[in-house]
Amino acid sequence: MSASEAKPLVASFLEHEPEESRGRTTFAGGAVSIDGPAFVRALYGTKAGETLTTRHSGVSSGNQLVYVDRRAEYDDADLAPMFDEFAAALSAKYGAASFEDTSYDGTTFYWMFKDGALGECDPYDAPQCLPPESAITLIDQASAYSDLILYASVTRSIYNESRVGGLQIASTDLALKLAADAADAAGLLPALEKAVSTSEEDAATPEL
Repeated sequence: MSASEAKPLVASFLEHEPEESRGRTTFAGGAVSIDGPAFVRALYGTKAGETLTTRHSGVSSGNQLVYVDRRAEYDDADLAPMFDEFAAALSAKYGAASFEDTSYDGTTFYWMFKDGALGECDPYDAPQCLPPESAITLIDQASAYSDLILYASVTRSIYNESRVGGLQIASTDLALKLAADAADAAGLLPALEKAVSTSEEDAATPEL
């Protein structure tokens, strides 16, 4: 899904047009670097205590959706979902998690998929069991364990522990992100090679 395709869906969730963060892909070769054309790097916005963010790849890869993050904070506990029911609904929707961490103040779920199958993960052996945002940062290591990560963290309200106080649900497709990064780099390669050649020619030209 491209950024242009994601934008109306994000707008529908937010009930208003999302903000855009724009950027450029930078590709370096030796001492020479070039910037690609500008693209929508992220879409984001808030609605009644909820925040939705999407991140997208560069132009050559089609500006594809590679990360989604939804967060919510419930200041009024009476309007928040019931904690046990919400956590149970996540398990019912996505199935047994690769790893589930339950503490006094909440529950965190990790669903880690590799080659289309749900796998296990060891939270004490990094970079396994990483939240999507961290996995993207350590993508070369994390992708050895997971292609697709779904993450959910639900905390209890400090005002009423039977209610949800906050939540984060995020997902990333590491396989797509790696393929997109490769496509974006390949798209800039001809321009980089030309820039490197020009730089070498300029360096070889003696000053008069």
